[in-house]
Order: sequence, then C-alpha cells, then structure tokens
Amino acid sequence: MTNTVAIQEHDARAGAVEYLKRQLGQGKSLSKLLLDAVAFENGEIVALSAAEIGPAEVTQFDWGHARQGETPPQQVKVGDRPYKAYPTPSAAAGLSGAVYDCLNGAGNLCLMENFLFEAGAPWLARARSRLLFHGSEVYHALFSVDRDKARIIDAIRDAERLPVFVGAVGRAPWPSGGDTASLHALTAEQLADFAKTAGCVFVGAYDGEGYLIWKREST
Repeated sequence: MTNTVAIQEHDARAGAVEYLKRQLGQGKSLSKLLLDAVAFENGEIVALSAAEIGPAEVTQFDWGHARQGETPPQQVKVGDRPYKAYPTPSAAAGLSGAVYDCLNGAGNLCLMENFLFEAGAPWLARARSRLLFHGSEVYHALFSVDRDKARIIDAIRDAERLPVFVGAVGRAPWPSGGDTASLHALTAEQLADFAKTAGCVFVGAYDGEGYLIWKREST
C-alpha cells in the first residue's frame, strides 16, 4: 500500500527541498549534476509512504512511520532456530507507477544510482535490471522499451540501498534509435546532458519506507 501526499505548504516544501538536496549531496556523479541542473524550488513535490502520515509526520523524512506488525512477519532461520522477521514496509509499488508514467515517451530514460556496489562486485551478476557504468559507479537503467511495472520494480529493488537512494527520469543522452543493448558505459558528458533534461527526480525517504518525488512543472 502506498500513501501519496502532495507537499504544498511553504514551510513543508522548503523542508522537502532541503532534504532532496541533502540526499543528492551524498550521492554519486549523477546526484551532483542534478543538484546543479535542477531548480527544485519550482515544480511539484510528492511524498510516498508505506504508512499513513499526517501534516506533522510528512516532513519527518529521516524516520519511518509504519507500526511494527502492519506488515505480516516472515519466518526465517538463524542456524537451527526459527524467528519472526518483520520486513520493512515499502512504497516501491507507488514509485514504480510514477516512473512508469514518466517513461511514456520514446527516448526517455530512468537512471538509478547504486549507492553500495561498484563495478566488478560479484552481486551484480544477479541483478535483474540493465546496468550502465560510469567509471566504478553502477547505474540501473530503464529505457522506454522497459516500460513495464514488473521491470521497474526489479530495477528499484536492485538499486535501492540505505542510506541513500537517488534516481531520475530524463532524455537518453544519445541519438534515438541507437542500439541500447550494446550500451555499457556513461561518459561524464552524457550524465551531464541527461541531468539537464531531468523532469522527475526521486530519493529514498522515511527510513526506507517511502520516497520524495520532484516533477518539473508542465509547460
């Protein structure tokens, strides 16, 4: 379940913009480029949360708000002993819907930074999403041909790592109709060009339970 809250009140928007910039400031190359290229003070800001949040909680971006027990426990074993594990509630389904909507044009591209892993990490062989690299940095990519909610969910789950999760949707920084299957590397120029076209930027929030999404104003 995803709860969606439009952040419109002046002080709440200012807090949301500050949080967005703080998360981007901790990210990788794309994050830094987005900080320079995007005017976050303009546009729509929406919060997605796995828990119901009121006006006082919506700006508490660093804390989760779901109560333990809202998500059914999973049975796990540590050694031979069984335990109940409560998974972190997630609003990933809501984010996948937002990314799905933003990928609705040919030539659109979604890039998500992997904060934890670097190129060559053995785990990447198990990734279910497309991978692009900028030096040692890992990016999970969704092209317009990947506009499928199951694929989007897979990419989110592959990319999302605490404490920083950053993604954006913009225009692919190469000629349309190119052979995307052969793409593996992103140059600094391509990342900069992509950042300038970003119409949607999202970051993790609420201690892994949700997200903040910025969208460019329609013209």
